[in-house]
Amino acid sequence: MENILDKDLRGGITSITVVDADAGLGVVFSSEGVSVTLPSDTALSVKPVEDSAEWSEQLTLVDGTKRVSHRLKFRLPANHPIVALLRNAKSGVVAVVEMRGGVRLLAGCSSHFGLERPLRVESLGVTSGRTRIDTPCCEVSLMSIDDAFAATLQN
Repeated sequence: MENILDKDLRGGITSITVVDADAGLGVVFSSEGVSVTLPSDTALSVKPVEDSAEWSEQLTLVDGTKRVSHRLKFRLPANHPIVALLRNAKSGVVAVVEMRGGVRLLAGCSSHFGLERPLRVESLGVTSGRTRIDTPCCEVSLMSIDDAFAATLQN
C-alpha cells in the first residue's frame, strides 16, 4: 500500500480535473506506477476559489479490514460546468487532483476496485456571497471508500 505520508501534499490544491466515471477514461496500473488518459471532450478542469480545496484520506480498520475514506472539498463558481456534471453523473466521478508541489493524485479509481468505487457527491451547496461584488459559489464535497490511498500519477 502506497504511504500517503511519502507524498508531497504541501501547499494545497492548484487544480482539479473531473470526469464522469462512465466516460471511458483509460487507467493503467503497473509496477512502474499509474497513468491515466482522460477523454478530452468530457474532462472538466477548475482552479478552486481562493485556496478553498482540501484533499484528505483516512485509514481505519473495520473488523480487521482496511478501509480508506477519501474526501475532496472545494469551492468553485456556481455557474461552472463541473456543477452540472456532478449533479448528472449517475455513477460518480473520477478526479485528478494536482497539488502545489506537483504531485498529481487519482481519486475515485483504484488498482483493486478500478472504477467500481468512484467519488460521489457527499454535499453540494450554493452560497450567494456577502457583498454585491461577490460571485455566487458552490461548495462541493466528494467522497469514496476503498482499501488503498489514492495513487500518484506518472503522466
